[in-house]
Amino acid sequence: MPELAPIHRPMLADAAPRPASAAPRFALQQGLRAGLAAGALAALARAAGLFEPARVVAALPELCLFHRLTGLDCPGCGMTRAFLSLLRGDVPGALHLHPFSLPLFAAILFAAFAPPALRGRMVRSRVGAALQLLALAALLAWWAQVKLLPRLS
Repeated sequence: MPELAPIHRPMLADAAPRPASAAPRFALQQGLRAGLAAGALAALARAAGLFEPARVVAALPELCLFHRLTGLDCPGCGMTRAFLSLLRGDVPGALHLHPFSLPLFAAILFAAFAPPALRGRMVRSRVGAALQLLALAALLAWWAQVKLLPRLS
């Protein structure tokens, strides 16, 4: 009986690298722009006296699962009210509600409107990763000192 040649099945390492799809990044950027446009419209409606954001927030159910389960504020508690203060132009009020609201808002603006090449370099670079870790560490340190430890003692 003649010997058959083994069948070669390419492993993942043998396969040609696929180009990363730009669709998820495009969708994220479009979503950020749509959210910012909605925020701008809300700010205009607020300025025209058509609605009061505080009433809208007060009417919302409590969405924070961490707060529901533990009774403690999460690291993001106050961020919605802070963003609404930013929409009203009340920067000191926003910083009082959550000190990370202004940097986060700036990061959202950067993600929505920065040129894709610059945004991609920042996300993939070691500097970008280090900045993200530093921001997360600062947020958690602030939360532990200001929100968590006073409630536990």
